[in-house]
Amino acid sequence: MIHAKNLIYSYTIKELKTNIGFLLIPLLISGASVQARFLEGSQQKGEKSKISRDDEIHRAVDPMGAAIEDLAEEARRELHRLTCEDLHSAVCGTIGHQDYMRRFEERKDAIKDKAARRTARTYRINPENFWGRLAEIKAENSALEERIYDHYIRNIGRELHRLLHDEDLTSQFMRMNDYYKMRRAMGAAIDAQDLPDETKGTMKGKVGDLEFIWPDQFFLEGNEISKEERDEFKMFCGFDGMNYRDAYFNVRNNKTYMVLCPGTLLAAVTPGLEGVPMSLSARFEYLAFVIGHEIGHIIDTREHAGAFDRMSGCVANEFVPSPSNYMREISADYWSAEALFQHLNNNGDQEEIRNFLTRSFNIICLGDDDGKHPAVIIRLNTFIGRNPNLRRIAGCEPPIAAEPACTIAGETPAPPAEASTTSP
Repeated sequence: MIHAKNLIYSYTIKELKTNIGFLLIPLLISGASVQARFLEGSQQKGEKSKISRDDEIHRAVDPMGAAIEDLAEEARRELHRLTCEDLHSAVCGTIGHQDYMRRFEERKDAIKDKAARRTARTYRINPENFWGRLAEIKAENSALEERIYDHYIRNIGRELHRLLHDEDLTSQFMRMNDYYKMRRAMGAAIDAQDLPDETKGTMKGKVGDLEFIWPDQFFLEGNEISKEERDEFKMFCGFDGMNYRDAYFNVRNNKTYMVLCPGTLLAAVTPGLEGVPMSLSARFEYLAFVIGHEIGHIIDTREHAGAFDRMSGCVANEFVPSPSNYMREISADYWSAEALFQHLNNNGDQEEIRNFLTRSFNIICLGDDDGKHPAVIIRLNTFIGRNPNLRRIAGCEPPIAAEPACTIAGETPAPPAEASTTSP
């Protein structure tokens, strides 16, 4: 029962029925006779409310479906509680998340293997020793190694497109305006902060000038890649390009671009249940937080240190080990949470909002304290989970957490003023 309930945390009733519908077939076969007997009994018992009759008919005809719905309702209540009290468990502690990560690792390995084999065929390299041979080539002819590596990254992009059954994922993404949704939401988040108008204007200008580019676009044939750009890609996205929770900025021709690593894109399109395709809107749910986080870095503590003085003081109270080392990441998380609030506010359906948030935070679950990012449980429970705006739209009661939240305005709620020690 516990495992089934945890599984439901991440999936809708429709998705569950899609996958276990075969269990209902025997019940459907006998459904007509069961319904007839039930209706006959109902008439002898007198008048009942329509809701009660409908519910009893449903339970008699489809007891398995009714049991699933009862379990799903219990799971929804539990997910609501966890989202408000222990966001880390709600996001990272479910069987649904474990299944999601298993499928991601399987797809990642398959894409890497296919891309390496395609590249090996082009350059007549033994595919069974692709990476070893590439290292040898680098020692002999670094220019050739760079061409082979660029070809490999282009093949990673092709395999991602093929996985999505989409000939042009880039235009699909742009038609969805996923990146621009978060950029607009970030502008609204900046406007809502307790900051001087001049600071807000500078921040919004930086966000407005930021552009988005697919990682493999840097590696298109004929597009010259500098050694610095290639090394930057490897540093953030991993040598194989498949780090799954990273993005970074690239500056070229006086323009600043945000680059999502291929592994991050793959994580956003990995369905949780076998055979249940992920819709375009669901893909955005898995990308929204990381997009907001990376946009946040262009207006984080390194760029606008003075704007975060009050937040830094709060973080020092809540997060003991050297908070200054973590402030860039904490402030980027804050901006992403505020942008998510602006994007989701007035949605009206708190359950959909909770599902959106838990899916969006999935992508950071495997991270740990690396000296820059706090441990995931601290990011989710201490900082993001206490955000009063997110708590309010997620239906948390009370919307202000018992522990203080660290915002641009400082500690929320503000600590009580100390009693005066002077005589009246």
